[in-house]
Amino acid sequence: MFERLTGERGVPLAFALAVFLSSALYFLFGDRHLDLADEGFLWYGVLRTRAGEIPLRDFQSYEPGRYYWSAAWSFVFGQGILGLRASLAIVQVLGLVFGILVCRRLTGNVVWLITCAAILSVWMFPRHKLFEPGMAMAAVWVAVRLIEAPSARRVFQAGLFAGFAAWVGRNHGLYSALALIATVAILFRAARLPPLGVAVRSFAVGVVAGSSPLWGMLVLVPGFAVAFHESIVFNVTRAVNLPLPYPWPWRFDLQGRHGLDLLAALGMAAVFVLPVLLYPAGLVAAVRMPPPHLRQRAPLVAATLVGIFVFHHASVRSEILHLAQAIHPLLILMFAMVLASPRAVVRVFGIVMIGGLTVLVVPNANVWVTHLWPGRQTPVVEHDVAGHRLQLPAAQAADLTLIETAIRSHVGTADTLFVAPTRPTFYPMFGKVSPVWWLYILFPLSDAAQHATIARLEAAGVRWVLLLDETVDGREDLRLRNSNPLVFSYLTGTFVDVDDAPLPPNYRLLRRRAP
Repeated sequence: MFERLTGERGVPLAFALAVFLSSALYFLFGDRHLDLADEGFLWYGVLRTRAGEIPLRDFQSYEPGRYYWSAAWSFVFGQGILGLRASLAIVQVLGLVFGILVCRRLTGNVVWLITCAAILSVWMFPRHKLFEPGMAMAAVWVAVRLIEAPSARRVFQAGLFAGFAAWVGRNHGLYSALALIATVAILFRAARLPPLGVAVRSFAVGVVAGSSPLWGMLVLVPGFAVAFHESIVFNVTRAVNLPLPYPWPWRFDLQGRHGLDLLAALGMAAVFVLPVLLYPAGLVAAVRMPPPHLRQRAPLVAATLVGIFVFHHASVRSEILHLAQAIHPLLILMFAMVLASPRAVVRVFGIVMIGGLTVLVVPNANVWVTHLWPGRQTPVVEHDVAGHRLQLPAAQAADLTLIETAIRSHVGTADTLFVAPTRPTFYPMFGKVSPVWWLYILFPLSDAAQHATIARLEAAGVRWVLLLDETVDGREDLRLRNSNPLVFSYLTGTFVDVDDAPLPPNYRLLRRRAP
């Protein structure tokens, strides 16, 4: 069916490779580690969406698409953390299919294709953010098809994808739209498009059609439009993400590193410098490319145009987890540069270098597989998380045991628990619902927003608070007492510490003061 709709060849092979690689990663590492922050943010949202709540309106969230996807699959895989990860493994399959279909245009050699697919797959982390690389590879595939056969229909399909991408994340919609508009501009300059007016109308109609689920919610779901607008205002006026400075090579501290650790640090520095070098080179090549060559070099052009915009995701909060979410267009660009060489030695050397860089960086960055790196083996124990057995580092399991003992010995089944500021995983772990809209009270809120949060805590009759007192990125200003002092003063004034509940460092269990 997919092949008939798209005219693609090699779809069965792409699906087979994607299913095999994603399944292997899921069955080998799917039960390892637990992210108490970001993964729980998604897990909680999926469960509340399944319960009938509306993302953004009823709880802090990303755009609704990813929640409805995983909530639908929860009826197949269950509501536990492993069920969520299974739904994301399917996202990985689909993203890899698009990436492999692009790579297939670069080589007819099955060995090279499998190698490229394997590299793409192991860079897909963290697992709760698999929508990000999946959407990026899909955008590259859409741009490739547009370059190969420019037509009003394919321009419409490009707009359709950009509109749909906004349903998953407004940043994806923006990145995709800008990249595909840039693709249209390249094609217009090469005189390979239908009349400009037709192309503009086709793209605009496609965007509207693709974003129809979002428009439908804006029009039909009471309160969603207001919440959507407020979230945009918050992102524009407050923050989208916590910034981290870009890790240029000279920022890496190599003192005291030797052997494999030194190579790993150099590899990490290299993956951050490569986008800065290769995207400008790819853009120059795309702009100067003779029109007859565009179709042949479509993967290079598409990966460059998509990657330049997607790279913004890693340029704001510049650390390896965000780079991993944005690196796939860069990987495809490198494959395109290497595999275009007529010399076998260049192709072999290039792929070996990309693979070697992957081997150096991924095991040091992806918590699923850090135990594979020499000297990084840590004791792992089996631990029950809401009915699912996970393989967790012994230290993390010990901390969870303390927290679970404290909560279950004090907080009743019907009691309302408030978790602050950044550990939403505890809500689904203990079968609780957040009494406030915020799942992360991370950024400084206005006094009005803090008072509104306090009012909701009072209205919900919260009796218990699990409070984590820590800095974020080493910043004291983001400690809750400093970032949101009104909320912190309310919590410490209205609640008292439970002294007989041993907890990990920085955790406090509070109960409401007796009237």
